[in-house]
Amino acid sequence: MGPRFSHSLAVALVLFTAGCGVSLLDGTVADIPDIQSFTATPAALPADGGTTRLAWTIQGAVNAVGLEPGIGEVTGYSSADVTVRATTTYQLTASNYVGVANATVTVTVGP
Repeated sequence: MGPRFSHSLAVALVLFTAGCGVSLLDGTVADIPDIQSFTATPAALPADGGTTRLAWTIQGAVNAVGLEPGIGEVTGYSSADVTVRATTTYQLTASNYVGVANATVTVTVGP
């Protein structure tokens, strides 16, 4: 008979609970980021456009925050001033190892 090997396998169990979090082995629950607010001030601009401030509040663990269209990575910031020439809907995306959260705000340009 050949040599016998004893194998032990340590399994790290990650359970998905109700689709909104991950229960870790130590009993803690990690959730996707929570975008509590995403606003544009002002949200309406005159016909020739102008500058507005996009501001957001995010709770929970966050690995990356992005703002589109045309702005990109904004991790570590809580606002951005943007020049708007036409009505635009902005999307804020916050992500971590559990998942992704999105929010939108529209800046209206018009008469």
